[in-house]
Amino acid sequence: MTVYFHFVIVRRIEGQRGKGTKGQRGRGTENMKTFRDLIVWQRSMDLVTEVYKISKRLPDDETYGLISQIRRCAVSIPSNMAEGYGRN
Repeated sequence: MTVYFHFVIVRRIEGQRGKGTKGQRGRGTENMKTFRDLIVWQRSMDLVTEVYKISKRLPDDETYGLISQIRRCAVSIPSNMAEGYGRN
């Protein structure tokens, strides 16, 4: 089930690549004032949204097990980027 879950998320994110990313600014660092300006952070937030949407479809008996772990994992990606950005 985990492999299928990963596959669905990756396919959805890849499908969005051609459409552009919301809030996308220039590629240089001249416009970057916060971690929210990072394209990789914006995409990771899109991933979090997709994970929450897809995990709603999993069985209710997995609420405190697999669903919780998958959601915490997805949220940790943009959280770690924000924390790392603040250290500079």
